[in-house]
Amino acid sequence: MIFKVDSMQRERREVFAGGSGGGFCLHALSPAARIRNSRFHQVSRVELNIGAMIGEHVHASNEEIYWIVSGSGVFRDDEIEMAANPGDMLLTLKGHRHALRNTGSEPLVFLAVVVGDPEEG
Repeated sequence: MIFKVDSMQRERREVFAGGSGGGFCLHALSPAARIRNSRFHQVSRVELNIGAMIGEHVHASNEEIYWIVSGSGVFRDDEIEMAANPGDMLLTLKGHRHALRNTGSEPLVFLAVVVGDPEEG
């Protein structure tokens, strides 16, 4: 499947997962969309505003990757906090929790990919 940037859905989001602030998502595959028999639930480029945070949340039935493209912040992976810089990647496995905070002076840009069991639809 090919997703051309001019056909992707752009969405303004506030308070990601109970966090603070907001940002923009460019969805190749939005959380509301489903591809029959696919394990992908979301594929997005996210721009998290300066000072914004994706709140800590558990992945009870799926897994997620955050891959930093530009900017800087702090990852939270269960109980561990660590700097997040371009090229860094956080993998959150099923049953674990994570968060991400933009601590830099520019938007924190990253790819977010959520995968899990295929859903009918």
